[in-house]
Amino acid sequence: MTLTYHIFRHVRAPKDKRLQNDPDYDFRRPVDSKGIAQGFTLGEQLKGRGVKPILVLHSEAPRAIITANLACLDCQVPFIPLKEFWPSDKVFFDKMWGICTRYQSNIYSYLKDPDEFAVYTEYGRRIWSEIERSVAEHVRTGTGDVLVFGHGAWNCFVAWAAADCPEHMMPFFRRLKECDGLVVSGNSVQYVPFQ
Repeated sequence: MTLTYHIFRHVRAPKDKRLQNDPDYDFRRPVDSKGIAQGFTLGEQLKGRGVKPILVLHSEAPRAIITANLACLDCQVPFIPLKEFWPSDKVFFDKMWGICTRYQSNIYSYLKDPDEFAVYTEYGRRIWSEIERSVAEHVRTGTGDVLVFGHGAWNCFVAWAAADCPEHMMPFFRRLKECDGLVVSGNSVQYVPFQ
């Protein structure tokens, strides 16, 4: 299969400090007007680069679902929720969630701690396996573009890829921001900044 994966976090969804004590708030936090504009722009950029999705995978977080829908407005392809959590594996999940809570999107920070990096790398491997399972289940062609949206998918893929080639991935860590993309094709990983 010659599939190209386009991996994104999500559009702008600022945190409201007044609601930060709500344990579900980070998951549910809404996209703002700037984020909506970013989503439409991202869709135009994808079209401009000739990206033709055959499958859209997304986190179940509302901001990832909204990003996927805005960026892929005219796409007549399956939109599939991506499993990002394995709560039955409580010890692993608690460790991973602790790292997420401490660092959020600052991947560079957890590269410094080998034990924490190992946990996130394992999470990345699980996410990637889930992406491959979804592709095998829903894609009937050998070529095309698969779009993936979600904070967990983005961070964890980067962590997992960095385990094999940290020097190659290091430039990504220092400049990641909302709507930036990673394009993965075979063994090639390309950073695509949001314009």
